[in-house]
Amino acid sequence: MGVSTKKIKGFTLLELIVVIAIIGILMGILSFLINGFMKNSQIETNNAKAEIVYTAFQDVLTQCEIKQDKSIFEVFPDHGNNLKGVVLFFRIAETDVDGNPYANGKNGIGDEIHIMNAYDGTQTSYDTVYNDANTHICSRSVANPNVSAAAKASIQNLRDDDVGRSIWTRLDAAISGRIDQSMEGTYAVMLDYKNYQVISVIYAPLKDGMDPKTGLYSAAEVSDPSNALCEFIPGITSAGGNDLPCQMFMVKNREQQNNIARGVRSNGSVGNAQIIGCYPFYDNVYTTGYPAVSND
Repeated sequence: MGVSTKKIKGFTLLELIVVIAIIGILMGILSFLINGFMKNSQIETNNAKAEIVYTAFQDVLTQCEIKQDKSIFEVFPDHGNNLKGVVLFFRIAETDVDGNPYANGKNGIGDEIHIMNAYDGTQTSYDTVYNDANTHICSRSVANPNVSAAAKASIQNLRDDDVGRSIWTRLDAAISGRIDQSMEGTYAVMLDYKNYQVISVIYAPLKDGMDPKTGLYSAAEVSDPSNALCEFIPGITSAGGNDLPCQMFMVKNREQQNNIARGVRSNGSVGNAQIIGCYPFYDNVYTTGYPAVSND
């Protein structure tokens, strides 16, 4: 039996380069797909958080309607009969803004609730008037009575009297039993108080600093105004042919939410990507077309 003289042929340098290039392309595609799956998963998680908060507040509003008592959201109780709409901003967090555990030893709705109330009729001494001459907005922050003195000192327009503490305590009791620590984040809740309905909930990850409004109503409230949420989500002043209680915010559909996750602002320019949550989508509620909007 003779010895085989057949030579074993190896890869040429060119073939190795081609194989490496193909592997690189496949890895790039895989990485893109994985990032897309992770982003979509995070969006779904955030939307689920917004829906849970939506349901919790709708339950609370139903109880308010049964009792015909609006005081739980009222920062100016003497005008309660004229209360038309409410927008709340709050944090769900394990610690206050200083990183200290809450003194009450439980998870709650955060160290501060910022409440914006819309009223019918002519009112005086309120901060801002939006669009409708007969709708006046007042804005007030209410602090957790257990928050640190240093944190309280940094809250603007703080209502730190007996009424303010009562509002915080009642809201905390009403909402905290319906949430847990997995709900950590910042929330904006838009309420139609004439009809006792939740219009929309928007979720955003926790931000540094005391202000839970996260730049949704005013770009001046964040360090980079061009990346405030109000640059990505236009304020709605009317919808479905019916006036909303005040300027509110809703994400139109999943396409708009994906654009926000890519950093695409309402005007088409590009900023920082923000993976927010929302419930419901505007298109799932109103069918007569997207109304006139304003970023004022």
